[in-house]
Amino acid sequence: AAAAAAAAAPAGDAQHTPPKAKKAAATLMSAEERATGGVGVAVYLTYARYLGGVLVIFAVLVGYLGETMTQIGANYWLSVWADNVEAADDAQRGTSLPGWRTGHYLGMYMALGAVNACFVFERALVLALAALRSARRLHDAMLARVLAAPVAFFDTTPVGRVLNRFSKDVNQIDQSLPRTIGVLVRMLFTVSGTLFVISSATPVFVAFLLPLSYVYRYVQRYYLQSSREVQRLDSISKSPVFQMFQETLHGVTTIRAFGRERDFVAANHAKLDTNQRAYFCNFAANRWLGLRLELLGTCVVSLAALFAVVSRDQMPPGLAGLSILYALQLTGSLNWLVRMSSDTETQLVSVERVKQYTEIATEARGGAAGGDDDDDDD
Repeated sequence: AAAAAAAAAPAGDAQHTPPKAKKAAATLMSAEERATGGVGVAVYLTYARYLGGVLVIFAVLVGYLGETMTQIGANYWLSVWADNVEAADDAQRGTSLPGWRTGHYLGMYMALGAVNACFVFERALVLALAALRSARRLHDAMLARVLAAPVAFFDTTPVGRVLNRFSKDVNQIDQSLPRTIGVLVRMLFTVSGTLFVISSATPVFVAFLLPLSYVYRYVQRYYLQSSREVQRLDSISKSPVFQMFQETLHGVTTIRAFGRERDFVAANHAKLDTNQRAYFCNFAANRWLGLRLELLGTCVVSLAALFAVVSRDQMPPGLAGLSILYALQLTGSLNWLVRMSSDTETQLVSVERVKQYTEIATEARGGAAGGDDDDDDD
């Protein structure tokens, strides 16, 4: 609204505006903070503390570890079952293990499946409750600090910048980040278990594991350096959009009075286009990563299949099939592992931005308002 009024004012009035007043108006709003480089260790520790500390993290890791071990055990048991079947013409199949029949194999497989379901339920429940608790506590800590902030903070900080943290960043912490961390931990244990199975079936695969790991790590770091900064640019470029919308709502009567609707629509489109540039770069970086990970995953599958064929006389058929099966799954698992590890760090930028507002200065009388919520254990 102010821009519309200024544009509609006579040219002579603008010429008599003191230069110092123009400079003061231009520098009144402070620039938005933007960290560079990797997400600091303090951000990880802050989020871990808000999740519930070491005990909660340990419970989640135990759940994922148990899920992975029981899943591998169930698949291995199927391979043993297939190797030991000697006849398939009746319900009572003979085996090389004395006393073991179809019911015994089926019962063991069902027991492993039941234990696996218990571990899945435990880790999903603990992670969901911890993520909900961390999002609430981070929001409350930031809200307490903002409410106790001095007037100078609101004079130099656009409302859209504050709304961006309370909307987009809090939504990222509440929904996207817990899901990404869950997939990351699951893929980490899945890849570790897969490599263990392949290496146990074909030990020669271990010789190629180190160079492949180096290539995967190099691709991940190369992608992460770009995606992390693009995510920060995306978060920062959203603040002017919120600010523009808020100012337009407050000054809609003035805008209509001066007939400047088209100017404000054009300004809003320009700010949206600026924000979409960062989003497009982030999407293009994801496609770049996916193409290279698929190529490397194909190499892993080819090596595992080749070694299984070469060693066919030294291993049971069921174990060879299990090795190739896990090699086929390894491509997708590695893709998700690299992608989720990168997404976790980029989404932790939201925690970094919220953490900045939990540390802003407060009025002297309310100085302790923002710090007490961290000790809330309910």
